[in-house]
Amino acid sequence: MAQAVSRIEREFIMKEFVENELSFELNFGQLQYAAKFKGFNEKQLHVDIDTTSSQLPNAEDNVDVFLRFRGQIMTFRTQVVERSNGSLTLAPPRSMYRDLTRAFRRVIAPSGISIEFQLNEKVITLNYPDSERHELPQAPKVNLGFDASKIANLLASFRSKAAEYSSENKVIMFRSRTPDSLPEKLICDTGRMLVVPLPRNLGELVSDTTRDRTLLESDLQRLESESPSNYGDVRQQLAEYAGTLNKKSLLYELYCPLLFHQYVVGYLYLMQGKSGKALSKEVIEYVNEFAKVLVYSLNLNGYFEIREELPAYQDSELVDMSATGALFTQAATGPPITLYSQLQLKIKLESRVLETRARVMRKFKDRERVYLGVRFTGLADPDFQELHKRLYGTAYEPDTVNTGSDENEKQQGY
Repeated sequence: MAQAVSRIEREFIMKEFVENELSFELNFGQLQYAAKFKGFNEKQLHVDIDTTSSQLPNAEDNVDVFLRFRGQIMTFRTQVVERSNGSLTLAPPRSMYRDLTRAFRRVIAPSGISIEFQLNEKVITLNYPDSERHELPQAPKVNLGFDASKIANLLASFRSKAAEYSSENKVIMFRSRTPDSLPEKLICDTGRMLVVPLPRNLGELVSDTTRDRTLLESDLQRLESESPSNYGDVRQQLAEYAGTLNKKSLLYELYCPLLFHQYVVGYLYLMQGKSGKALSKEVIEYVNEFAKVLVYSLNLNGYFEIREELPAYQDSELVDMSATGALFTQAATGPPITLYSQLQLKIKLESRVLETRARVMRKFKDRERVYLGVRFTGLADPDFQELHKRLYGTAYEPDTVNTGSDENEKQQGY
């Protein structure tokens, strides 16, 4: 998986490229240019393009930059601020990534290509916030001393046990209300447990079981990068929220979502005063397991009014595309799609339609759209060859700049 490069390291890399006059690749649609950085500051990057072509990007065009630094490929996307006689002024990147598993470079919103998609399975439709995670209700694998068939007894057991860990505890449901506070919105969008303030040792408090169900620092960084309109400064917002807890003499708050399929139907809330015990691994394990037991019990007792349906093909807005995957959007009111769902795609070129299966590998959203990054999993070789030529202007050949170094990389996808 690609890793974000820190701001300090990013500045160091840029300085190395300027001082040593190192070349890099700049991509604009199907066009590729050799380029060098001539200088940079907090507001601008100055770039010289090694080409006599008049087809340079203009102001406000998006471009992709690929750097090879100490054996690693790094990339970032940015926007042209100004064009002048073979040189470009670029906006500084919000983020840079290394360790790319993507074998083929992405082409930004290729003209003349569109995508329709259909979910390959029936979906559960409920009137609750949907998250990027998905969990099926299952009978508990461990004996916590709960009787899952009786909700009242289950809740009484939770209150009794949770009182050992917290000053206050609640079970909050979203049946008649929507998420309101920042913590509620975060757990609903991600489907993960949140602790405020974020403990410095949180990585030591989560196990292999709870790590993927807990919001870590790396998840918050990802949200800032992928959803800047919603979470561009989420860590600062959480720090400010934690400050209000400190004024109330609170040690921490814990929010654990109740996840039914992809829907967050409610959450478990624990609050600990400063005179209480610090957060422990035992607390996280218990709350996580109880949340699964409670959702199983709610489903067992008919709490959810479930409707199943097979969605029709949906139009999408194509953001960018490579030979093995694509990033596109659907309206926030569209069919609920979770990570690793399988889709059926129709890739519409000017001359014909290519059909393939695809797997959802990334999902994030802003206020109006849901973004889906998919990997093609069933594109026939002749169709792959045609798509490659349409995107990059050349036939596919292993070991080229677009493909990495191995024929097997065709399988890596988006």
